[in-house]
Amino acid sequence: MIEVERVYFLNDQDSRKFDKYLARIEMNESEFLRKRIMGVINDIRLEEDVDMIIDLTIELLGCDRTKFFEGGRKGRGTNDSPNPTARRVITYILRNAYNMKQVEIGRKLGRDHSSINSSLKWMKEREEVPASCKLEMDTIKEVCQTLNIDL
Repeated sequence: MIEVERVYFLNDQDSRKFDKYLARIEMNESEFLRKRIMGVINDIRLEEDVDMIIDLTIELLGCDRTKFFEGGRKGRGTNDSPNPTARRVITYILRNAYNMKQVEIGRKLGRDHSSINSSLKWMKEREEVPASCKLEMDTIKEVCQTLNIDL
């Protein structure tokens, strides 16, 4: 709260204007704090949601959690191994359900934005032919149903 020690007014009208001004400042200050608190709460919820999405996807696809987050070729595997499939599923959900930026998704998955871009591009190219990404689409559907996520 803003404190004012002494204010001298020329007339009552100036005094009322000043009171309104102070009330507006206090309201804006409390609104600012409310928005900050809600932002922190939403960040915590998002963090929990992301963790649940990652955990469930890794579990459904049978990935090794330690290898999933490793950098380099160890964590990448081949295109038919579960790790790239899991990354594509997680990336697709986080981008489409939470509108997360590629850089943010990359941080969560231990990859850079270009890897995330490749995953999104891969999914987009194959979405039109569902048979070519059946495992990914089935996993996305199961994760979203289990965690009540709307895409």
